[in-house]
Amino acid sequence: MIRLFSVVPARVFTLFVSEMVLLAACYAAAGFADPDIGDVGLFLIYDYGVARIAIAVASVLLGLFLRNLYAEIRIRNRLALFQSLCLIFGMAFIGQGVIGYLEPRLIIPRKMMLSGSVLALAVLFGWRLLFDRAARNAIAAGRVLFVGISPAVLKITDHFETHPELGMRAIGYLERSSSTPVSNIRRLGTM
Repeated sequence: MIRLFSVVPARVFTLFVSEMVLLAACYAAAGFADPDIGDVGLFLIYDYGVARIAIAVASVLLGLFLRNLYAEIRIRNRLALFQSLCLIFGMAFIGQGVIGYLEPRLIIPRKMMLSGSVLALAVLFGWRLLFDRAARNAIAAGRVLFVGISPAVLKITDHFETHPELGMRAIGYLERSSSTPVSNIRRLGTM
């Protein structure tokens, strides 16, 4: 377990485990809401319900991994995240179809898969937004000190201000001669 945290960052592992639990809960809740399933307890224990839900959760988690949503935890564009999640759940439906051809006893019932996927899509989207907000507040911005001033430095500082998700902040610059100060970045002294 200790070796795992030296290879995988704790934040990514936390996100992975929390999404696994949320997905399983969404599909289980959809099982309770499905009128075709009489007793959900019997379905989960005796009708391969746990295995069915585990396969659906694994297919969604595999899609999240293949779309690099564990490498890029910070959300740069909400619409792109929503589109990626829709694509992942579409591939999960296709995966359920393939499993239905191979072993029909291991697919989730249609109503349960549909309502569980819609619920999981909304929950995962909201969870990713909350997790991104918490990750931004937990990490202090990296401070950058520039040596010299140039148009490139001004563009970089503007980019840092317009993209706070990068986690970088310009604190100022040092310069040999006392030139006219620049408005958006402070001159902190000489070298």
